[in-house]
Amino acid sequence: MSLINWTYTVSRPQDIFVFADSVIPISTCIFAESPMTSVLDLYTNVEERQKIVNEHYDKFTDEEQQIFLSMHNKYPASDFLRQKLDIFETVSLSMEGPDAQPGRGVFSCASRLTHSCEPNAKHEEITIRSFEADGIREQRQILHIQRFGFPCSCSKRALPPDLSLQSDQQVQALQKLRSDIGGIGQRGIVEQSFDLLQLHCQLVEATAKYAFDRAMVLFSAAQVAYAIGDLVSGKVFASLARDRYKEVYGIDSAHVKECNKYLTNSSITVIDWLQRRGLTLQPRPTFDLRNRSYFPTFSALPTGVADRFNFYITTGTGALFKQPRLPSRHWRFLAQIVDLKTTNLGLLIIANDLDGNKVTVSVETAGKGKELKGKNPDLLVRGHTIAVLYANGAKDEPVIRVQDIKKLRIFRLLLSRMMELNGRIQQSSGRCHTCGHQPTSLSPCTKCKVFSYCNKVCENAGRRDRGHDAECKDLGLGNLHELFLSKWDNFNSFRHFPLDGVA
Repeated sequence: MSLINWTYTVSRPQDIFVFADSVIPISTCIFAESPMTSVLDLYTNVEERQKIVNEHYDKFTDEEQQIFLSMHNKYPASDFLRQKLDIFETVSLSMEGPDAQPGRGVFSCASRLTHSCEPNAKHEEITIRSFEADGIREQRQILHIQRFGFPCSCSKRALPPDLSLQSDQQVQALQKLRSDIGGIGQRGIVEQSFDLLQLHCQLVEATAKYAFDRAMVLFSAAQVAYAIGDLVSGKVFASLARDRYKEVYGIDSAHVKECNKYLTNSSITVIDWLQRRGLTLQPRPTFDLRNRSYFPTFSALPTGVADRFNFYITTGTGALFKQPRLPSRHWRFLAQIVDLKTTNLGLLIIANDLDGNKVTVSVETAGKGKELKGKNPDLLVRGHTIAVLYANGAKDEPVIRVQDIKKLRIFRLLLSRMMELNGRIQQSSGRCHTCGHQPTSLSPCTKCKVFSYCNKVCENAGRRDRGHDAECKDLGLGNLHELFLSKWDNFNSFRHFPLDGVA
């Protein structure tokens, strides 16, 4: 055992108080020692573990036996044969056995150091993080009591209520961020990468005081960066995380080795990351155009105050006083153009909705509908499909009035073709569009982003054998794919065309 820059005192045989004499650089080896006894994690049976510990104990010298028996035991009433295993279970530390197999060991010095959730500084007691717990304070305290039989009193656990709450909020924010990342899939990570990394950077600043919390945030940020192919940022975050983990666990810890993998292996992908957490990559959820809650026909549109309660959040008290305020969700009216007329009020678009009912869309904008003709004259033709955001029907006639041109869009394809595409999309949901398999992960089509495939081979076969090139072309008309990928059930603010709320 080698020791540097430290002094210690012993008040009781089971206690060692070690204090730093000077500033010790990060990752400095304070001392190194071999375990007195160790058991691999693969031995889960109590009798097996007790047999191994007892055999090791019988080989100890008298002094070693005295040191071992003086160590803390959270089960003081246990009999002598079981006492040795109970001491082992109480004070053993994580370590690696032969061939890097995980296990636990009891050390004559390290196992008697005080546990602390954070590393210490000059003139403070040198402590050890003897077990891993990354939850909120209450959860960590419970784990400490379960492990040692008494509450932890380290500086982090003894924080005043306001700072303790702040620390817990940071931990919960990181846990929520991890959960959200696992739920949005590979494409979501790529599309939201900037926001995700911004959130991580904010948490890095917030956790500056706590090495372990900051290490977790930095490592999570490294994983996001690697997932989107930003290897430079990923290595920076992984390197910073490694330094913090060295402070907490030491240079040979599993956390440090995991960071080293990211620093030396650029092939780690988001698939590896999610699978290690028991998660899978899921295709982007698509909305069904047959869902009348989000794609209502004219008969289902709000037409009066009473009908509007199904579409809007209301305020006030009493049925007579409630007035519509904000939509409770997004919706879009779809219909196929059958005729066009021009009046003094504006452009009239006569169309058939999904039920076959004839509806007039009256474009009463400042330009009286000329905005549509001016930009794309070939859009306003019979057979094309019209879409109206937040459509409201007139009470006594089949009319929808549009006063904001950004709430209206025309697609260059038949409504029947749109519904045919919808059927194929729903049929392929969660499956490879070519072979129909449901693998652990799927990759979206590189062009339309709606259909998904096992790999590039299946995508190429889909284009060659299943007519996917035509599907891609149609889904690109007027950004039709936005219809299927938008989150229609989540209203945060009003949308307009082109859709600004694609998930």
